[in-house]
Amino acid sequence: MLLHGNQLEADHFNELAEVIRKRGYRFITLEDALSDQAYSLPDTFVGEEGTGWLDHWAITRGKPPQGAPEFPAWVIEKSRAIQKPPP
Repeated sequence: MLLHGNQLEADHFNELAEVIRKRGYRFITLEDALSDQAYSLPDTFVGEEGTGWLDHWAITRGKPPQGAPEFPAWVIEKSRAIQKPPP
């Protein structure tokens, strides 16, 4: 899971963390995450920007990429509700 430092995530992180825990997921350190065998796989991907590591690994292993997940409507609605500060 990738989080960004923005107001939407700051305002709703506690809700998000609770949903994640209720689904049975747990948080681990970056060190533990990077020790996964997946990160030792070669990444020979060359192409358009915007795809993620899962697609890179799939392409490297000769499998079709799955593409990025779609954002749920509630996420899009909440992001639109945030007022952007004036420049």
